[in-house]
Amino acid sequence: MVRGNGTPLKDKILSEARRVLEEEGVGALSTRRLAKAVGCTATALYLYFDNKEALLHVLMEEGFAKLGAHLEGPSRIAESLSKVRGLARAYVDFGLANPAWYELMFQLPPERLGSDYPAEKYRAGRRHLERLSDALAETNHASDPGAALAASTLLWSSLHGLVALLNAGRIDASLDRDQLIEAALQRAVPLVAPTPTTPAAIPATGSPDLAS
Repeated sequence: MVRGNGTPLKDKILSEARRVLEEEGVGALSTRRLAKAVGCTATALYLYFDNKEALLHVLMEEGFAKLGAHLEGPSRIAESLSKVRGLARAYVDFGLANPAWYELMFQLPPERLGSDYPAEKYRAGRRHLERLSDALAETNHASDPGAALAASTLLWSSLHGLVALLNAGRIDASLDRDQLIEAALQRAVPLVAPTPTTPAAIPATGSPDLAS
């Protein structure tokens, strides 16, 4: 649970948490360390955040807001296939430019976030990714939202693998990074946004529950 709104001490705690996250990674965050860094006691910090998980929840919301802003430009592209490509590239660029935020948002095991993170917060964050579903629905999936959701999930999985491997330094260093990204997008996007003569890559069964 998060308490308090906009107090100077709370702002200092969050500012220091962002610094630690970006410079040292999510594993370096601790309430004891943050309290010491901002010159308060752990008890004072707990006036604003019940525990470390509550602090991570706030940072996650900030991360999703950053991602949403990053995807805003491509979302306004008129031509649907270009929009899909733009969103895919923007997602990869965000993940590579913000590796610590990306880890927190998409790679941290659920148990590290605690059990009290509201489901609607997860859904709110996921809606940024549903821009891909919306864009794909404008291509060859217009009459089948289930196919659009399945296709966007496949594309997201591909993009996530690329970002995770690059951020972890698991890609052969002899490969040109930009060329690899472009080649990956050139192969992944047509698989899920086929031309009228190309069959969709994956079938969808049943109706999607976008609210779950």
